[in-house]
Amino acid sequence: MKLISVLLFSLLLSQNSFSLIKVGDQGLCTELTTIQQNNQEVTKNTCNSDNKSGLVLLEFVSATCTYCIGSLPKVAQFAREMQGQLTIRQIGIDRNPDLLREYWKEHQQYMIFDLALDNQRTMKNAYQITAVPTHVLIDKSNKVLFVNVGALGDTEYEQVRKIVRSHNE
Repeated sequence: MKLISVLLFSLLLSQNSFSLIKVGDQGLCTELTTIQQNNQEVTKNTCNSDNKSGLVLLEFVSATCTYCIGSLPKVAQFAREMQGQLTIRQIGIDRNPDLLREYWKEHQQYMIFDLALDNQRTMKNAYQITAVPTHVLIDKSNKVLFVNVGALGDTEYEQVRKIVRSHNE
């Protein structure tokens, strides 16, 4: 009985530690050092979109995350498909910026979007990111439209497409 009580208490604690920003919440945008597609590093607002709808898909990643690395080809394919309709930005949450720079160089063939270096974890903390990859779709007023923890599957990609279509009509 004591073991069950301890397990239930542990479960309650772990559920509380997994709070995450919700659809409808306001997100935070900030200036971060960003590695751009042309391999230049600039300070850039991570939420500024390159499209008329103003939608930005933030993908929080770590250089050591096998799911993040494994999903890169599919994310790059999606970025090509949505070019001009949706801006995709990776937000690297590793504390060591050199590790993120190496990640970018190593996977450069897939990096057709910017990688922002959030080594101070400003955005990670603001969006309450507890696992990577996590995807957060925001509009031009930084309102959260979609959240997904884990790699995006076909169902989640279709959900994002529908949101983008509704904002581009």
